Amino acid sequence: AMMTTLAVLAENTAGEHRVALTPANVSRFVKLGISVLAEAGAGSRASFTDDALAASGARIVSREEAIAQADILLAVRPPLPADLRGVRAGTRLI
Repeated sequence: AMMTTLAVLAENTAGEHRVALTPANVSRFVKLGISVLAEAGAGSRASFTDDALAASGARIVSREEAIAQADILLAVRPPLPADLRGVRAGTRLI
């Protein structure tokens, strides 16, 4: 079976300070054999640095890379359709 890739996007809604995945949750997914990508800066508004996400096992990538490689995209607020250019067929948004 192919490894599932989960990608966390940075929130770009004004005033949104949550992140869809915390470092603790990244660790849980990685232990389950799921590859986790985090858009650079995804956790910064929630006070989670890229280093903290990377230390938990996430690979820090650009938004374009995250969208292109994800099987599952995680976001607090639904991204705008223009934000999802390059998404693969069959990718789920949660």
